[in-house]
Amino acid sequence: MPFAIAHKNTHFLSALRLENRSGKIPLWLMRQAGRYLPEYRAIRSRHSFMEMVQTPKIACEITTQPIETPPQPIRRFQFDAAILFSDILVLPDALGLGLTFEEKLGPVFKYPLKTPLDLHRIEQDTLPPCLDYIPETIELIKNKLDVPLIGFAGAPFTVASYMIEGGTSKNLLKTKKWVVNNPQAFKKLMEILSDLTIQYLQMQINAGVNAVQLFDTWAGALSSSQMKELSLPYIEKIIRAIEPSVPVIFFSKACSSFAELIKGVNPQGISFDINADLRRMREDMPHLAIQGNFDPDILLGSQEAIRKEARRIVDSMQGDPGFIFNLGHGIHPETPIAAVQTLIEEVRR
Repeated sequence: MPFAIAHKNTHFLSALRLENRSGKIPLWLMRQAGRYLPEYRAIRSRHSFMEMVQTPKIACEITTQPIETPPQPIRRFQFDAAILFSDILVLPDALGLGLTFEEKLGPVFKYPLKTPLDLHRIEQDTLPPCLDYIPETIELIKNKLDVPLIGFAGAPFTVASYMIEGGTSKNLLKTKKWVVNNPQAFKKLMEILSDLTIQYLQMQINAGVNAVQLFDTWAGALSSSQMKELSLPYIEKIIRAIEPSVPVIFFSKACSSFAELIKGVNPQGISFDINADLRRMREDMPHLAIQGNFDPDILLGSQEAIRKEARRIVDSMQGDPGFIFNLGHGIHPETPIAAVQTLIEEVRR
C-alpha cells in the first residue's frame, strides 16, 4: 500500500481530486530537476545517464538536490510536487534491449525488436528483478521530500515505438510497418508492455509515490482510428489496474487532438500539450483534473513574454479546483534558471 502522506503541501493532490479551494494554483514542471540546472550538469559530468538512473543515491540527489547553497529545486522554486528521476525506457532496458544515451542522439537500443520473431526475447510475466533500484530510490526520496512524489511510466505505444525504432524517430516508419504488416504481433507486444507497466507502476506505488503519470509522447503519430485500437485500450487497462487511491495523469503531445478519446479511459487528470485551449477543455471535461500547458519555448524568451503567457493561462483557469500549472512538454536544457523563476513568480501572483 502507498505510504500515508506526511507532507503539509497537498495542493497538487487536492487538485487531482478537483478539491483545491486554497486559492493557490499547484505548480510543477516536467523535467524540473533536469539539464537546465547546474547541479544536474555537475553530476552528469561524473556519471553516465543510466548510472545516474540506476544508482538510488544519485537518482535521489537529482530528484531532491539536497545541497545547502542554493537550496534544492523543490524549495528553490517552491514546486508543489516532485517527479521521480528516471526514464520511460528503463522497462525495455530491463528486458534486455541494451539502452544507452548518446550525445546528440538521445536514447539508443543496442538490441531493438527488428521483426516479430524477436518478441520471444521480451515475453515474460513478471518484472525483471534488475528494476529493484526503483523502489530503493523512491524510499530514499520519500525521506527527504515535504511535497508529493510523482512516479511515471511510458505508455505502451510510445515504449513500443522506441523498442522497434531502436531510438528516437521523426516518422516512426518501422513501427508503422509493424502496425500495418504484423498487426497481431504488434498487439501482442502491446499486451506484454501493458501487463509489465501495471506491475512497474504498482512497484512505484508500493514504494510510496503519491500519483503517477503515463507518458504517451508519440501517440500523435497515430490516426484517430489507430489511437482507439492500438493505444487507448492498453492505457485503459493500466488505469483500471491502478488502485483508486493513487491518481493517474495522462500526457501526450497529442492530447489536444485526442481529448475526447482520452477522457473516455478515465484518468484522474490530463496533461495537455501547448495546442489546447484549457478553458474549452474544462468545459468538455468537468470531472477531470487539467494540467498544463505553458509552451517551454517561451522560457527562452523575454521576461515580459513569459509573464504575459503565464498570466493568460492563469486567468483562463483562475479559481478552478482541478487545475495544475505545468508545461506543454519538458524544460529545454538551454532554459535560463531566471526564466523559470520569472514563470513561477508570475503564477504565484
